[in-house]
Amino acid sequence: MSSQIVIVGRTNVGKSLLFNKLVQQKKSLVVDHHGVTKDFNSGFINLTPNSRISITDTSGFTDGAENEKMTHRRIIDIVGSSSLILYVIPADEIDHPDDHKYISEIRGFNKDIFLVVNKVDLLKKNFTLAEAYKYGIKNTYEISAKNNTGLSLLRESIVKNVNHHDYDDNIFKRITIVGKPNTGKSTLVNILLKEEIMLTSDKPGTTIDCIDSMYSHKGKLYLIYDTAGLSRKSKSREKISSYSMLNTIKNISDTDLSLFLIDGTEEVSKQNKTILDYIRKSNKPYLIVINKIDKLDKSEILQTRKKINYFLNITDDARCVYISALKRKNIANLKKEIHNMSMRLHKRYKSSNLTKILNEATTSHPPPLVNNRRIKLKFAQQTDNDNLSIVIHGNQTSKIPKTYTRYLVNYFINKLKLNGIPLRIIYSKQENPFI
Repeated sequence: MSSQIVIVGRTNVGKSLLFNKLVQQKKSLVVDHHGVTKDFNSGFINLTPNSRISITDTSGFTDGAENEKMTHRRIIDIVGSSSLILYVIPADEIDHPDDHKYISEIRGFNKDIFLVVNKVDLLKKNFTLAEAYKYGIKNTYEISAKNNTGLSLLRESIVKNVNHHDYDDNIFKRITIVGKPNTGKSTLVNILLKEEIMLTSDKPGTTIDCIDSMYSHKGKLYLIYDTAGLSRKSKSREKISSYSMLNTIKNISDTDLSLFLIDGTEEVSKQNKTILDYIRKSNKPYLIVINKIDKLDKSEILQTRKKINYFLNITDDARCVYISALKRKNIANLKKEIHNMSMRLHKRYKSSNLTKILNEATTSHPPPLVNNRRIKLKFAQQTDNDNLSIVIHGNQTSKIPKTYTRYLVNYFINKLKLNGIPLRIIYSKQENPFI
């Protein structure tokens, strides 16, 4: 994994808040508690609509347990591949032996380092920051990320010292991985990225923030989000859990495609159906991914397929892929499905083709009679908005029952191969507008 800028430092020094302010989005969870950020979070400092600088927020430097040592190694790896390091220290604890140790370590990479002294709002008047210069870093900035103090100067210095990249906004397809806790979402992200950037654990709730990273497939770029697992409401009352849930739901709404990950070793639960409701209400495309099939024998896989097929009855005929993220099984097929669905997103369909499908549908199953008159549907055309909607023109369209609308939706989905891509039908009393 590489990024032009990386934010590092000890835990609870304000790295995530600084990251949010620089990318001008609330992407990282900010809570006054040690060790809240567990993974890396990537984003962009936008200079112009198509010009950006990539930046990554990291979890805090710590020593001790094996997981913490692994996190430390991952931070050092991304430091080595970055152009500029923002090392954050708190103004109320400037001269800390651990900061001297970590800065000495990252100096070995011979990278540009900005020392960012955060939380200057906590200092008393006439208090000097002379101790900050003990670190021997030329570029030192005094800020308060909370109060936006000094951020403009820091941002200007970043822009001057880092080469920016030009991006075409249309090249990104945003993919969100969503599901219950401990279904293997972070493991799948690591496999798709071919890098271990996400902290994985058998303990539910390891990921508590929505983390995004980029990967490419067949010349297309995808921005993939790993989300916090959606827990039952009774477990979501704490501040961190509530934030995680709301951020996950927002990500579903903002995404191009959701991967709904289900643990194949468990029963399809009410919680799964609740998550599916979130996805369907967002009116966004989705793909169902059944994970952990490596833990099932042939007979168990057969039983799982039967349970999932029953579940699929309420999923708008969504596509379903069986994988093992841990064993890298069927990942190629998953990438193929993601690619195929992304190619169908925002596709434009000719009105003549849509009208032909409409005629086939009404011939196969005519609309109902109203007052002894047959409802006539004459013409179909696609709307210009982002969500896939088809306007159907005809007479007595206000009298069409919901069951017939559902039939037309399914007919168009099958003919256009839009499984898992929501389709909305809008009726108009207007005759063919092109006649």
